[in-house]
Amino acid sequence: MKRFILALLILMFFLSFEGNIIAAGPQVDLKLKPDEFALTFLPFEKGEVAIIHLPDEVNYLINTGEINQSESLFSTLDKYGIKKINGILITDIKEFHKDALNSIIEKWGVEQIFTGVKLAPGFTGLDLPVRPLEKEKKINLNQKTVIDVMYEGSLEDEGLDFTITSPPHRFLWLSSYSADSEAGLINEQLSDVNILKVPLYNKTELLSERLLNHIDPQTAIFYREKKKYMNTDQLELFHESWIDVYFTGQHGLITIKFNKNNYEVITFPEENQVLG
Repeated sequence: MKRFILALLILMFFLSFEGNIIAAGPQVDLKLKPDEFALTFLPFEKGEVAIIHLPDEVNYLINTGEINQSESLFSTLDKYGIKKINGILITDIKEFHKDALNSIIEKWGVEQIFTGVKLAPGFTGLDLPVRPLEKEKKINLNQKTVIDVMYEGSLEDEGLDFTITSPPHRFLWLSSYSADSEAGLINEQLSDVNILKVPLYNKTELLSERLLNHIDPQTAIFYREKKKYMNTDQLELFHESWIDVYFTGQHGLITIKFNKNNYEVITFPEENQVLG
């Protein structure tokens, strides 16, 4: 019933949707109002890169990609008319590429770097302040949008897990897929999460049914192609739970725009190729 009501509300929103986004040629104008924000997921061949769009031309990057992906990243930033990156959030030591980071800092006027408190000591030789993110210490991106750390691990299959909240919406970015991270996340209140970014796995162990039911998202974002997950029970589990699933390898560039009542997922068919 919960998902039926949600689907009905989203359908009503789409039927009344007009003028919220302008896509003219290569440019995309999200037309964000003061109480709105958006997330964009880039279809890179390696790594996990996303953009946090806020009103008043405030933008943050989640990860940077590798240096050979910079041209594709810059092209996407131009596509959205982004003139400045206010900050960069690094989720995992595997996502820390100093040369790519420096190129973004030089071109986009970055003001600060965010990362986990365990990762922060490794960020040396930068001319910008590095702001450690800790559990129970929220970071306000603006008056309405808040980042909150759920878990941080330092093992190979762990990273920074955090939520982005702007009521009534809550997005969960998962980097970790260890037993310890699951135990930590099970103890967090996550039932109000709308959208989940699924961890990028290097092996077949995926989210457990217990954790997925605990989060109970409406929509899930997977980096890479669907076939990467075909030999697992993960997709069936998501479908059985009535979760809408999007893959950057199939849907290409994915943007989710949140307003005060609903959210919409926008994909760009012309961007369905893997970048970088």
